[in-house]
Order: sequence, then C-alpha cells, then structure tokens
Amino acid sequence: MIQKMDKIQVIAPRSIMSELIQKVYDFGCLHVENPVGEEHGAVGSLKTAQLTEQEAGQVKQLENMSAQAEDMLTFFSQELEISELSPGKSGDEGILKKSVAEIAGYVKSLTDEFNSLKRQPSELKRSQNDSDDLVKTFSGLAEQAKGVTGKELLALSLVKKEGIVDLVKTKAHNLSEGKSEVFSTDLDAKNVAVIIAAPVQYLAKIKTELTREEGIKYPFSEENSGGSLKDVLENATVAAVVKKKSALPGELKALDSQMKDFGSRNQGILKKIQAKAAEELSLYGVVDKFAETKFTFVILGWIIDEKLDAFKKMIKDSFGNKVIIEELDIKEAEHKKVPVALKNNAYSKRFEVCLSAFRAPLYGGIDPTRLLSIFFPIIFGMILGDIGYGLIVLLIALVIKGKGKTNKALDDVGFVLLVCSISSIVFGFLFGEVLGTLGHFFGLRPILVNREHFPDLMKPFALTVGFGVFHIVVSLCCKAYISYKHHHSVNAHVVEAVSTIVIIFTLIAMLLIGAGVMPSGLMLPVGIIAVAALIALACSGGIAGTLEIFGTIGNILSYARIMAIGMQSVIMAMVANIIAVKAPSVVIGLSLCILIHVINLMLGLVGPTIHGLRLNFVESFTKFVKLEGIRYKPFGRGGEEIA
Repeated sequence: MIQKMDKIQVIAPRSIMSELIQKVYDFGCLHVENPVGEEHGAVGSLKTAQLTEQEAGQVKQLENMSAQAEDMLTFFSQELEISELSPGKSGDEGILKKSVAEIAGYVKSLTDEFNSLKRQPSELKRSQNDSDDLVKTFSGLAEQAKGVTGKELLALSLVKKEGIVDLVKTKAHNLSEGKSEVFSTDLDAKNVAVIIAAPVQYLAKIKTELTREEGIKYPFSEENSGGSLKDVLENATVAAVVKKKSALPGELKALDSQMKDFGSRNQGILKKIQAKAAEELSLYGVVDKFAETKFTFVILGWIIDEKLDAFKKMIKDSFGNKVIIEELDIKEAEHKKVPVALKNNAYSKRFEVCLSAFRAPLYGGIDPTRLLSIFFPIIFGMILGDIGYGLIVLLIALVIKGKGKTNKALDDVGFVLLVCSISSIVFGFLFGEVLGTLGHFFGLRPILVNREHFPDLMKPFALTVGFGVFHIVVSLCCKAYISYKHHHSVNAHVVEAVSTIVIIFTLIAMLLIGAGVMPSGLMLPVGIIAVAALIALACSGGIAGTLEIFGTIGNILSYARIMAIGMQSVIMAMVANIIAVKAPSVVIGLSLCILIHVINLMLGLVGPTIHGLRLNFVESFTKFVKLEGIRYKPFGRGGEEIA
C-alpha cells in the first residue's frame, strides 16, 4: 500500500536554524526539498540557506576531528590489528556531551599523544643508528691519527659552517703551544667530526676552551670522558652502543605495548566521536536544501500523514510558537514529485526487496508488492514443481536467512526464497515429482497434471495459460480501479480495461465452443458480446487501444513459458535418473546423476526467478503500474539521503 503523504512548510527564525535542523533530523520522518524555485511558489526574497561564519568554523572543526579520528582508527585496525575493545576500556564517554570545540580539543590531545607514541620507535632506531655512525666516524679519524706518537686524542663535533675547522686548528695550536694536530671529516650533513692530537697535559684546557664556542661540543657522554679517546671508543662508548642495541628490541616491544593499550582505551570513544562528527556534518551539509530570508528560515518537505500530528507536537514542545507549520495542497500534477512510502503486512513487506532495483510506483497509484508476493511464489513453484528440489531450495533459503541476521535485504531474499521453496514442494506434490521420476518410488501420482507424459501437453499448457488469463485479468481490474479512483467516474481507461477483459473471456468461450466443451448455440451471442466489446475498446482507446488487444493476448500466451521451462527441468531430472540406472558403473552412474541434478537445480533457481519476475513486471505490472516515482527517504537517522 502507498501511504498518504502531506506536503508541509516549516517557517522559523533564522537564529534557531541549527537547533531546528537537529530536531527535524532526530525525528527522522521529513523528506526534504529545497523550497527555492517557481515550482514551489517561492517568494522573491527567499534564497538558498548559507552557513554563517561561526557555523562554517564548526564544520572545519568537525572535519578536522573526523580526519584525526580516522587516522588513528585506521592505524589501530591495520597496523596494530585491534578489532575489539579491551574489557573496561572505552574512553571518556562524558566528552560526547560537550561542545564541538571541547571535543575537538580532546581529539587533538589524543592525536598529540598518538603522534608521540608513533614517533618514538623511529626516533629510538634513529638514535641507535646515530650512535653507530658516531663510533664508526671517530674510530676512522682515530685510525688516521694513529701515526701521531706521544700524543693523546680529543674528539669534538662541530656545526658545519664556514671557517669552523680553521678556528679549531688555530685555537688548538695556540693552547698547545704549537704541539697539536687536527683531523676532520663530515659526521653528517650538518656536522663535522674533529680529532685533536696533542700532549695529554693540554687536552683538558683545549676541550674546556673549545666547547665554550657556539656550535662546538663533546660528542660522547660525560661519564665516558675520562681516559684516552682510544679507551672511550674501544670500551665505554662501544659498550654503551652495544648495550643500547641489545636493549632496542625490548624498548620497541614496550612502546608497541603502550600503543596497543592506547588504541584499546581510545578506539571506542574515537568511533563514537567520528559518528557524532559525521552526524553533525550531515546536518550542516544539507543546509543548502533549505531556504532563508534575512530573518527567516524555511523547510519544505513531505511527511507520512499518520506521522504529521506527532511532528507538529514535537515542534510545538521544542519551540512553542516560534515555529509555524503550514500544510500545502498536493496537486495531481505534482504526483511525480511526491515521495512514495510503502506500507505492507509482515508477509508482503519481505517482497519489497524484489522492487528495490526499480524506482517506486507513482504516488496515487497501486503498490504492486502484495500482488507480487502472491503471484511470484506461485509461478516459481509451477516452474520448479519438485518436492526434492524444493527441499534443497528450502535449506539454501534457511542458510541465507542465517547469514542475513544483520543484513535486512539478505534476510528478505532468504524469506522470499523460503516461500518459493514451499510453493515448489506443494506443486511437486500436485505434479507427483521428487527429483523427477523418483516420486513414483514413494507412491506419488500426479494430481493436477502429469508433466512426464509428453504426448499430453495440452493439460500443462492449459494450466499455465489459464493462470496467465487470471493474472492478466487481475492486472486489468487494477487498471480499471486506479483509473476510476483518479477520475471518480467511469472513463475511457475503465472502459478500455473492462472491454479487454470481456474480449479475453469471449475468445476463451469461442475456443471452448469450437472444442465442443460448450454448446454450439452459444457462438452467436458470444460473438455479439465480443464485437460490442471490440467497438467499446475502439471508442475508448482508439486504434492503439484496439491493437493493444493483440499485445494482451501475447502477454497471456507468454505464460506458456511456465510449462516449457518446467518440462525442461523434468526432462533433465529424468535423464539424470536414467543415466544412474543404465550406466555400466554404479560410481559413474551416480556421479553423472548427481552432476546433472546439481546443474538442473542451479537452472531451477535461476530460471523460475528470472521468468517469475518477468511475468510480473512485464506482462502484469505494465497494465497498471508506473515505476517512475521517488522513494521516500526521510532526513534523519535511517534515512538514506535527501531528495
């Protein structure tokens, strides 16, 4: 059933725009349109709403905090493989009730802590590498100074700048009374390594004086400054480096543990903050769907009639008399723009999934879901019509429903398949079929028709075409009803539909008279009725309407595909069973038998589904349904988008 919709206009002071949008979003029942434009009768001063500078600033904050949260969450899930929260670790829930600015500050503090933890492993590794390079560089210089006898060595590092090495040479020369030698090389891109070779009595003074200069320092820790450079390099410093290197895995593991603990503690709250930011952004992101004047804010939208009173009450309770709600008339010319909300019983609602790939039916028309929920399973069962295959399809349906516990669409597909499997089992009983001919071994005999008796094809043909007549007549009745409902009187479309129904039944009567089933004396009155109906059809529908009768007859004959596809399935099942009996080897026979039955079952799932939907959508729905409507998508939680 297509629910009645109301078109409303909400007018409020511009100053409460954000609060009003939030309330509408929380209510989640208003399908919103932009009221700016001649089609809505907008006044000249009405323009598309824009964010204020303060609101734009909040949007920026929300985007930043969302991006920061996303970076951390991605790292937690991909790098640390944290999929669940540790027990009792969910972060500071109270922060969610605070302002956007406060939440943004909280996320920034987490980001700073996260970045610090993230940097530490690389800094630790780099420090280790730097220590290694330091020892290697000064050991190389010490090797160069090896030939200097009677002197001790002093290591210094200099910030690389013009004249710095010459300055060191000059000062060392003066302080050692000309008894020093200087060796230098690049330590890295920004520093120079220097070794001064001088008598031991001068080294302390040289070191003291030179390290007072800007950009000159002793590169090793002070605790290793005693003794000769050779001792420092070979003993204390090297030992420290080795010790530091051996401790590196443990330190890295400790840092990894800290990061995992940080992730477990904050993953939950970050997800909630991200969801809150997404919600807030969705509110600000749709501002251009509303309108404003200098002092007024306007929302235009559609709401299900039965929810209008609750919406008015919510607005009244929240804003008092500040907000005005106007109900607008819906003109018939607007029906293509009215969003469509379907309301069906628990059974039929599951079949809405079959319509989800198409646009909604036009507002004011008929919802075909209930008819689909009746006729589709019948067509499916008539085609497959086998107890054995039906039971297997039933198991498949139960598996799909089990997988669809958290996915409504998948659960609905499972339910539809479940109903179709039951229909297949029922028709299998009526046809006396279990995996083809195996039903005979269980004492089953055909009750309705025998699809295995190929010479007698008229019975299954008559059954399927007769069903087609019934289905098409129901569709034409729906066409007459909807036309009468719109015009509140008998009109050309009603006459056209009724005339077509009369012609169908008179043609059937003529066939029965010709076959001797009905008295031959009825031919004349039936013919007169047929001619009268044809004249009425020509008057109501013109030449196109008259020619359409041939299309309708073609639609009816299309239902013969039910027989054709069903008998194809029967033949494959019979072949499989014959091979199992006639094969020279039991193993080969059973293997081929099972393979053919599996293929037949796959075809038995695809064929009935495709042709069942085709007979409904093409042969039936085209008579009374136009799938050209707009789906009702309310602005709010659960609503998919805004029109």
